[in-house]
Amino acid sequence: MSESQGKIAAEGRTGTGPEKAKPRDGLALRLVSGETESFVEAALEAGSEGAKSVCVAPWGERAQAVAEALRAARPQLKVSCRPEDKAKAPALRTEAAGAADVDILLHQEGEGLAEALLEQLDRRHGLVLAAQTPCSGLNRAIFLVSIPKAGTHLLLELARAMGFADGGQFDHATQPGCWHYVEYSNSHTAAPDFFLGSVRQAAFGNRHHPFPSTPTLFAYRHPLDILVSEANYYHKPGKTIFSGYLEGLSFEERVLRLLDDPWLLGTLRDRVGKFCAWLEFGNVVPLSFEELVGAQGGGTDAAQRRLIWSVLLKLQVSGAVEEIARKVFNPGSATFRAPRIGGHRQVLHPAAWERIRQQPADYFERFGYSPDQGAALFSSRCEEFLRRPLRLQQEQNANTPMLLEQGVFGYNIVLLRRRFVAVPCSAGPLDLGTMTDEQLEQRFLVASQLLLLRRMILDAAIDERQAVTDSDKAELAP
Repeated sequence: MSESQGKIAAEGRTGTGPEKAKPRDGLALRLVSGETESFVEAALEAGSEGAKSVCVAPWGERAQAVAEALRAARPQLKVSCRPEDKAKAPALRTEAAGAADVDILLHQEGEGLAEALLEQLDRRHGLVLAAQTPCSGLNRAIFLVSIPKAGTHLLLELARAMGFADGGQFDHATQPGCWHYVEYSNSHTAAPDFFLGSVRQAAFGNRHHPFPSTPTLFAYRHPLDILVSEANYYHKPGKTIFSGYLEGLSFEERVLRLLDDPWLLGTLRDRVGKFCAWLEFGNVVPLSFEELVGAQGGGTDAAQRRLIWSVLLKLQVSGAVEEIARKVFNPGSATFRAPRIGGHRQVLHPAAWERIRQQPADYFERFGYSPDQGAALFSSRCEEFLRRPLRLQQEQNANTPMLLEQGVFGYNIVLLRRRFVAVPCSAGPLDLGTMTDEQLEQRFLVASQLLLLRRMILDAAIDERQAVTDSDKAELAP
C-alpha cells in the first residue's frame, strides 16, 4: 500500500466517508462519534439544511435527552419516536423507520445497530444518524470478489467511492479502510480455489485468513451477458494469456467455443458455476451487475441507488447515495467496455441458443436468472440479497502466532493479532500469545504491514553492521 493510500486509510478511520447529502435532497448515512451532543449537533445541522422532522430510537434516557435538546434548540423541528416506544413517550408523535426526514439510531454496537440500520432499507430520502463503532465500515477492511466479466470495474469504483483505499493483494493481514482481494492480484477467485486449493497450500489450513470476519462484496451477472463479454474480450492479444486460442475465430465461433470447450476453457457452467458457493456465506454481500450499472448501462437508477444504500447500511459507512452513484460508472476504467445489460439478446445466434438449451441451467438458477431467450434480465434474488443481513464470525485464531518467514537478517517474522512481529532467531522458545501488545512493542520490532516490517529489519541490520564497522575503526585508530 502506498503512502497516499495509507493516508486515505488513516483518514477513513474517522468514519467520515464520501460527501454527505442534504436530508431532503437525497439519501445518506452519517456516522457520528456516539456522544449525545454529536447526535444533536448533526440533527440540528440537518434541520438547517431543510429537515423538518426527526425520529429518535430506541427510547430511553438518552433518547429523551436528545429530543429535549433538539426541541430547545429548534422548537419548529418535529421530534417523534417509534410506534413501539409510544408507551414510553406518550407526548410524542410516532414515525415508522424511514418516515421522518432524519432518523437517529442510538443503538449500541452489535446486532441491534445492524438490524436497526437494515430496517432503513426502504427509505427513499433523508438522513440516518448512527454511532461510529470500532467495526464501522472504514474502521475495517473489505474483500472484493467478482466473476470475470461481471463488472469488476464497477465493484472497484463502488469501493473507492465509499472511501476505501486500494489495498490490493492480501498479504497476511488486512489494512483498515482498504479493500483487498482475498488472494493473489485480482478479484476473480473461484470459491473451490480459495476454500479447497488454498487450504492445501497455506499454513495451518488457511485458518488465519480473516475472510470469515471480513465483509466481502461479490459481483455477479447474467451468465449469457458474461458469455458475450468474454467473446468480445478474450481473443484480443494482450488481454488474456490464452488469446491465441480464440484469436482466429469469428464472434459466433468464439461464442460456441466458450459455451462448451472440452480442451481448455470448459463450459460456461464450469467457469461461472465455480463462483456459486460465494452466495452461501453470511459475510458475503452479493451485488448484481444489472443493479450496479444503473441507467447508463441499461439498468435503472432506482435499482442502483437501492443497492448502494443497502451496502452503506450493511457496511456502516458514511456516505451520500447520489454522490457515490455518480462515481461508480467510470469510463476511465482499464476494463471498461460500454457495459450494458441484456446484450446477449441482440447478438447470440440460433446455434448458440440451441447449445444453451442443451446444457444444464442449474447455475443460472443459483444466481436467480433463466437461460430462456425472453427471460427477465434482473436476478430474481436481488431483493433477497438486498435484505439479507451481514453475518460476520468472530476471529478465532488471531491470538495464535503463525510463523511466516525464517532467518530474515537474523529474525523470524511472526503474524500475531493482525500484526507482524520480528523475533530475533537467538531469542529461543517464546510464548508470544501470552504477551500484551505493549510488551511485544517494547521487546520486538512490530508493524501493521509485512513490507514495513521487512524494511525495519533491514534498517536494523544496516545499523548493526554500521555499529560493527565503527567499532572496528575505533580499535584500529592510533
